[in-house]
Amino acid sequence: MIIRHAILSPPLPHPARRRNTLKITAICALASISTALALSGCGSTTDADANTGPAATASLSTTAAMSQLTIENAWVKTADSGMTAVFGEIRNSGSSSVTVVSAITSASPEAGLHEMAMVDGTKQMRSKVGGFVIPAGTTYRLAPGGDHIMVTSMTTPIRPGDKIDVTLSLADGSTVAFAALGKASSAGRESYAPGQSPTSSPSSAK
Repeated sequence: MIIRHAILSPPLPHPARRRNTLKITAICALASISTALALSGCGSTTDADANTGPAATASLSTTAAMSQLTIENAWVKTADSGMTAVFGEIRNSGSSSVTVVSAITSASPEAGLHEMAMVDGTKQMRSKVGGFVIPAGTTYRLAPGGDHIMVTSMTTPIRPGDKIDVTLSLADGSTVAFAALGKASSAGRESYAPGQSPTSSPSSAK
């Protein structure tokens, strides 16, 4: 007897079963894409939150305060040694007030915000309590006989035409820098109020 072995091919998939397989594959692919998009969206939200947090807000506020201040007609009284003063106009073009709390210069390691005030019937110089407050849309004038930036312990002489660097520190922590031109002047020979000195800080003023 001859036994013949028949090689059987696997049955072809039923058309309906094939359609179901394709549907399942498509659903899985769509689920993977949705998951990837969701994860990407979460990452984008985190980045956006990082750019709008408290640090970013403070940075924007600081930048705004810096950009709204301009210094015009800045000059410094010439002197060989000892003390001198910086004058000029501080213009606030913004919509909010700005306060200058301190100043430093390239002419000396010591500087302060000063004003002229009537003390016992005479006009005398003292530290400016609270700093220079500049309301929105106004110009704050620094002039001999009025508010000014006092420079003490000069390290080098200042001659006519010389320039010194001045940096103002604002209440929000930002700074504004400008250059002051050396000019000869006979103004600014005021005396100090009792208890005051060239290096008195605003907080120590009476």
